[in-house]
Amino acid sequence: MVKIYKKLILPILLLFVVYLVYTTYFAPKQGLGSFRDFSTNNTASRKIRVQVIHERGFAIDPKGEGASFFAKDRAGIEMKISALNGLPEGMDTARTVVLNGHLHQNNFEASEVILE
Repeated sequence: MVKIYKKLILPILLLFVVYLVYTTYFAPKQGLGSFRDFSTNNTASRKIRVQVIHERGFAIDPKGEGASFFAKDRAGIEMKISALNGLPEGMDTARTVVLNGHLHQNNFEASEVILE
């Protein structure tokens, strides 16, 4: 009986650690995300939900190579967003969007902009 418990402890602990890592890092979060969760030294794309600041306007690249706008995270940090593939239709009325991209020093480079 004791041997069975000893064999079960390690797999149970391993599953708990995997669950803990998933829920704290990978699981989708409710509400707005934070630009502070991103590192400027990491170019891996991650998703973040932000609030669009319509008052700052939208700028479309004249060459058709993207667009830019401003957004705010949950801490109120405003950041210029560079949308590499342009903006989706309906962006002018969206309150929040999900961005997939990475952070640079003074802007967030989004490879994908998803309307909610």
